[in-house]
Amino acid sequence: MKQEDKVTFDALIELAEFSIARFDERRSHSWKVALAFWAAIIGSAALLNSKSADFTLCALIMAGAFIVLLHGFWLVQVFAADKKDKLIAFRARDLAIKLLDEDIQAPELELKDRSWHQDWSVRFQLLTTFLLVVIILIYVNA
Repeated sequence: MKQEDKVTFDALIELAEFSIARFDERRSHSWKVALAFWAAIIGSAALLNSKSADFTLCALIMAGAFIVLLHGFWLVQVFAADKKDKLIAFRARDLAIKLLDEDIQAPELELKDRSWHQDWSVRFQLLTTFLLVVIILIYVNA
């Protein structure tokens, strides 16, 4: 391997490692934010159930829908950033492998062009948020 190829190889490997590390950090942060968000939803039950709070069912449903939509919007943005980091990392890896030997084939990626609603993490977080909002609405109106 020529010296300039080695420098390029090292740079590609660093880029791949950086992108995957950023993906991992974002995913970890995303779950922490989701847990805090869910805790806030559960904590709102005490406020909504107090005698001083008198909200109409329509207002509560609209607020719940806004919360679910807000969480969904945030998750779509996180999903897009995650997907970009994964694609950069795997592309850099493939180019680095190609520099080593033209005959070596990188393993096929299974990163289909999935949309956000096909990701298990996004679906789980949105479903959990939706169920918590529904449970709180039922609890407050019981």
